[in-house]
Amino acid sequence: MNENTNFFQEDIPSRHINILYKIKNCKVVKLVRYSSIFPEKAERYNTSPSLLFCVTVGPLLMTLDSGLIVGFAYLPRTSSVSLWIEQTEQALRGNIIPSAQEDPEMFPINCCDPNYGQPPICEIIGQQVVGIKIVKRENPSQKRLNRLPREGGLIFELESGFELILSNGLDGYSGTFHIIYRHEVSPHYPEILQEIPI
Repeated sequence: MNENTNFFQEDIPSRHINILYKIKNCKVVKLVRYSSIFPEKAERYNTSPSLLFCVTVGPLLMTLDSGLIVGFAYLPRTSSVSLWIEQTEQALRGNIIPSAQEDPEMFPINCCDPNYGQPPICEIIGQQVVGIKIVKRENPSQKRLNRLPREGGLIFELESGFELILSNGLDGYSGTFHIIYRHEVSPHYPEILQEIPI
Protein backbone atom coordinates (compact mmCIF):
# COMPACT_ATOMS: atom_id res chain seq x y z
CA MET A 1 0.00 0.00 0.00
CA ASN A 2 1.23 3.48 -0.86
CA GLU A 3 2.37 5.30 2.28
CA ASN A 4 0.41 8.37 1.14
CA THR A 5 -2.91 6.51 0.86
CA ASN A 6 -4.03 8.19 4.09
CA PHE A 7 -3.95 11.53 2.24
CA PHE A 8 -7.18 10.40 0.55
CA GLN A 9 -8.82 9.94 3.96
CA GLU A 10 -10.82 12.83 5.38
CA ASP A 11 -9.18 14.08 8.59
CA ILE A 12 -8.56 17.19 10.68
CA PRO A 13 -5.90 19.75 9.63
CA SER A 14 -3.31 18.85 12.30
CA ARG A 15 -3.27 15.27 11.00
CA HIS A 16 -2.86 16.44 7.42
CA ILE A 17 -0.08 19.00 7.82
CA ASN A 18 1.71 17.52 4.79
CA ILE A 19 -1.30 18.35 2.61
CA LEU A 20 -1.26 21.92 3.89
CA TYR A 21 2.44 22.14 3.00
CA LYS A 22 1.52 21.05 -0.53
CA ILE A 23 -0.94 23.95 -0.76
CA LYS A 24 1.46 26.61 0.52
CA ASN A 25 3.22 28.62 -2.21
CA CYS A 26 0.90 27.25 -4.92
CA LYS A 27 -1.60 29.32 -6.88
CA VAL A 28 -5.34 28.72 -6.59
CA VAL A 29 -6.75 28.09 -10.07
CA LYS A 30 -10.27 26.93 -9.15
CA LEU A 31 -12.63 26.85 -6.15
CA VAL A 32 -15.85 24.87 -6.42
CA ARG A 33 -18.43 24.24 -3.70
CA TYR A 34 -20.56 21.12 -4.08
CA SER A 35 -23.91 22.13 -2.63
CA SER A 36 -26.59 19.73 -1.40
CA ILE A 37 -28.97 22.73 -1.59
CA PHE A 38 -29.99 23.46 -5.16
CA PRO A 39 -30.53 27.16 -5.96
CA GLU A 40 -34.29 26.82 -6.41
CA LYS A 41 -34.53 25.50 -2.83
CA ALA A 42 -32.19 28.06 -1.23
CA GLU A 43 -34.94 30.30 0.14
CA ARG A 44 -36.55 27.29 1.82
CA TYR A 45 -33.37 27.06 3.91
CA ASN A 46 -33.36 30.82 4.58
CA THR A 47 -30.34 31.18 2.33
CA SER A 48 -29.93 33.99 -0.16
CA PRO A 49 -28.89 32.55 -3.57
CA SER A 50 -26.01 35.06 -3.71
CA LEU A 51 -24.58 33.53 -0.50
CA LEU A 52 -24.96 29.94 -1.62
CA PHE A 53 -21.25 29.39 -2.34
CA CYS A 54 -20.29 30.51 1.18
CA VAL A 55 -23.03 29.12 3.40
CA THR A 56 -24.48 26.07 1.68
CA VAL A 57 -24.13 22.49 2.91
CA GLY A 58 -21.44 20.54 1.10
CA PRO A 59 -17.68 20.20 0.51
CA LEU A 60 -15.30 22.62 -1.17
CA LEU A 61 -12.70 21.58 -3.75
CA MET A 62 -9.60 23.70 -4.28
CA THR A 63 -7.57 23.13 -7.46
CA LEU A 64 -3.96 24.34 -7.45
CA ASP A 65 -1.56 25.12 -10.28
CA SER A 66 0.41 21.99 -9.30
CA GLY A 67 -2.56 19.88 -10.40
CA LEU A 68 -3.42 18.96 -6.81
CA ILE A 69 -7.10 19.04 -5.85
CA VAL A 70 -7.85 19.26 -2.12
CA GLY A 71 -11.27 18.73 -0.54
CA PHE A 72 -12.52 20.52 2.57
CA ALA A 73 -15.59 19.86 4.74
CA TYR A 74 -16.69 19.42 8.36
CA LEU A 75 -16.05 16.32 10.48
CA PRO A 76 -18.78 16.32 13.18
CA ARG A 77 -17.19 13.75 15.53
CA THR A 78 -14.15 16.02 15.93
CA SER A 79 -15.99 19.37 15.89
CA SER A 80 -13.42 20.40 13.27
CA VAL A 81 -13.01 21.35 9.66
CA SER A 82 -11.50 18.54 7.60
CA LEU A 83 -9.48 18.01 4.45
CA TRP A 84 -8.27 15.30 2.10
CA ILE A 85 -6.65 14.90 -1.30
CA GLU A 86 -9.28 14.49 -3.98
CA GLN A 87 -6.68 14.19 -6.76
CA THR A 88 -2.86 14.15 -6.65
CA GLU A 89 -0.50 16.18 -8.82
CA GLN A 90 -0.14 13.04 -10.96
CA ALA A 91 -3.97 12.84 -11.38
CA LEU A 92 -4.28 9.81 -9.08
CA ARG A 93 -7.62 9.58 -7.31
CA GLY A 94 -8.41 7.96 -3.99
CA ASN A 95 -11.10 5.31 -3.61
CA ILE A 96 -11.87 6.01 0.04
CA ILE A 97 -13.77 9.30 -0.28
CA PRO A 98 -16.43 9.35 -3.01
CA SER A 99 -15.68 12.16 -5.42
CA ALA A 100 -17.91 15.17 -4.95
CA GLN A 101 -17.47 15.77 -8.66
CA GLU A 102 -19.43 12.59 -9.45
CA ASP A 103 -22.32 13.00 -7.00
CA PRO A 104 -25.57 13.81 -8.88
CA GLU A 105 -27.14 15.07 -5.66
CA MET A 106 -24.59 17.88 -5.44
CA PHE A 107 -24.91 21.17 -7.32
CA PRO A 108 -21.44 22.57 -8.24
CA ILE A 109 -20.96 26.29 -7.59
CA ASN A 110 -17.84 28.02 -8.89
CA CYS A 111 -16.63 30.83 -6.62
CA CYS A 112 -16.85 33.17 -9.64
CA ASP A 113 -20.45 32.25 -10.48
CA PRO A 114 -22.28 35.58 -11.10
CA ASN A 115 -25.44 34.40 -9.30
CA TYR A 116 -24.24 32.14 -6.48
CA GLY A 117 -20.56 33.03 -6.02
CA GLN A 118 -18.80 35.83 -4.17
CA PRO A 119 -16.83 38.52 -6.09
CA PRO A 120 -14.18 39.05 -3.34
CA ILE A 121 -13.44 35.31 -3.27
CA CYS A 122 -13.33 35.16 -7.07
CA GLU A 123 -10.43 37.63 -6.93
CA ILE A 124 -8.17 35.04 -5.29
CA ILE A 125 -8.15 32.90 -8.44
CA GLY A 126 -4.61 32.98 -9.83
CA GLN A 127 -3.14 34.14 -6.52
CA GLN A 128 -0.48 32.34 -4.51
CA VAL A 129 -1.15 30.99 -1.01
CA VAL A 130 1.58 32.59 1.12
CA GLY A 131 0.46 31.56 4.59
CA ILE A 132 -1.79 29.00 6.32
CA LYS A 133 -3.10 28.91 9.89
CA ILE A 134 -5.11 26.31 11.80
CA VAL A 135 -7.65 27.87 14.17
CA LYS A 136 -8.37 26.00 17.41
CA ARG A 137 -11.48 26.74 19.46
CA GLU A 138 -11.24 26.42 23.23
CA ASN A 139 -13.86 27.03 25.88
CA PRO A 140 -12.55 27.17 29.45
CA SER A 141 -16.03 26.56 30.86
CA GLN A 142 -16.69 23.36 28.90
CA LYS A 143 -13.97 20.77 29.55
CA ARG A 144 -15.98 18.01 27.85
CA LEU A 145 -15.92 19.91 24.54
CA ASN A 146 -12.22 20.62 24.88
CA ARG A 147 -11.48 16.88 24.70
CA LEU A 148 -12.32 17.12 20.99
CA PRO A 149 -9.72 18.53 18.58
CA ARG A 150 -12.03 21.52 17.82
CA GLU A 151 -9.93 22.72 14.90
CA GLY A 152 -12.61 25.16 13.90
CA GLY A 153 -10.99 26.80 10.93
CA LEU A 154 -8.34 27.11 8.28
CA ILE A 155 -7.05 30.51 7.17
CA PHE A 156 -5.38 30.77 3.77
CA GLU A 157 -3.53 34.06 3.30
CA LEU A 158 -3.20 35.07 -0.35
CA GLU A 159 -0.45 37.21 -1.85
CA SER A 160 -2.86 40.18 -2.03
CA GLY A 161 -3.38 39.99 1.74
CA PHE A 162 -6.91 38.58 1.39
CA GLU A 163 -7.73 35.74 3.79
CA LEU A 164 -9.86 32.80 2.68
CA ILE A 165 -11.33 31.42 5.92
CA LEU A 166 -12.91 27.97 6.09
CA SER A 167 -14.97 27.85 9.26
CA ASN A 168 -16.73 25.56 11.66
CA GLY A 169 -18.25 27.84 14.24
CA LEU A 170 -15.82 30.75 13.90
CA ASP A 171 -18.77 32.95 12.93
CA GLY A 172 -20.80 31.80 15.92
CA TYR A 173 -22.68 29.06 14.05
CA SER A 174 -21.53 25.65 15.29
CA GLY A 175 -22.08 22.50 13.29
CA THR A 176 -21.72 24.28 9.97
CA PHE A 177 -19.03 24.52 7.30
CA HIS A 178 -19.00 28.09 6.03
CA ILE A 179 -16.60 30.21 4.03
CA ILE A 180 -16.35 33.51 5.87
CA TYR A 181 -14.53 36.84 5.88
CA ARG A 182 -12.23 38.09 8.63
CA HIS A 183 -14.83 40.56 9.95
CA GLU A 184 -17.27 37.65 10.43
CA VAL A 185 -15.00 35.82 12.89
CA SER A 186 -17.01 36.17 16.09
CA PRO A 187 -16.45 33.60 18.86
CA HIS A 188 -18.98 33.45 21.68
CA TYR A 189 -17.53 34.48 25.05
CA PRO A 190 -15.84 32.77 26.90
CA GLU A 191 -14.59 30.89 23.84
CA ILE A 192 -10.96 31.52 22.87
CA LEU A 193 -9.57 31.22 19.36
CA GLN A 194 -5.94 30.31 18.80
CA GLU A 195 -4.43 30.82 15.34
CA ILE A 196 -1.54 28.41 14.71
CA PRO A 197 0.65 29.10 11.66
CA ILE A 198 2.08 26.10 9.86
